[in-house]
Amino acid sequence: MTVWQVAVLAGIIGAVLGIGLERLAAWSLTVGDQADDTPLPRRTAWTCAASGIACAGVTVATGLVPTLPAWWAFALGSVAVSRTDLARHRIPDVLALGMLVAGGALLFIASMQQGASDAFLRAWIAAAIAFVAFLLLGLFARAGLGMGDVKLAPTLGLYLGYYSWSDLVLGLFAGFMLGAVTGLAIVGVVLLRRGRARDALRKSIPFGPFLCLGALLPIVVG
Repeated sequence: MTVWQVAVLAGIIGAVLGIGLERLAAWSLTVGDQADDTPLPRRTAWTCAASGIACAGVTVATGLVPTLPAWWAFALGSVAVSRTDLARHRIPDVLALGMLVAGGALLFIASMQQGASDAFLRAWIAAAIAFVAFLLLGLFARAGLGMGDVKLAPTLGLYLGYYSWSDLVLGLFAGFMLGAVTGLAIVGVVLLRRGRARDALRKSIPFGPFLCLGALLPIVVG
């Protein structure tokens, strides 16, 4: 099968799995110490569309390589994370941990197929570095990062670090830039509506979707 044929098939399967992702996102918000029983507004069609596009997109971006299943898992996890972050400004622990475990397992299989044990080791070192960096930013830099973003950081570092250190830096930087540009756009809209920029800046911006998109940039351009 060609890349485009696999992409179409992955898109269809991803769209179907979006039904389960919608339920997973709702369930994940009810787990843990900060559980929220308030039901999510129904957005199943949007979740399915996002899942299909994400799976098809990473197929085209990566090609038919051993790491493709890992990127499918990343794409689906990113949709679930984005769903909860956009709706509740939360990234549940179960989603962040699930992405990390799935990514670690699938990248391990890919590293065995590629004979790239050094890349797999680098991936986990990058995961640790990303976690520490995000934790420090979240605690001291007032960068707008929540603890959910901090818990998502090891997954981003794992995937990006598997490729190279430069991809790690580029992917994380891209995520921050996408979030910053969106924040400025929100401020601009508020000002156009004769609001106050200070009020707009006080509103929290869900960073999760932008961090996940940023992690895909090195793969697309590479």
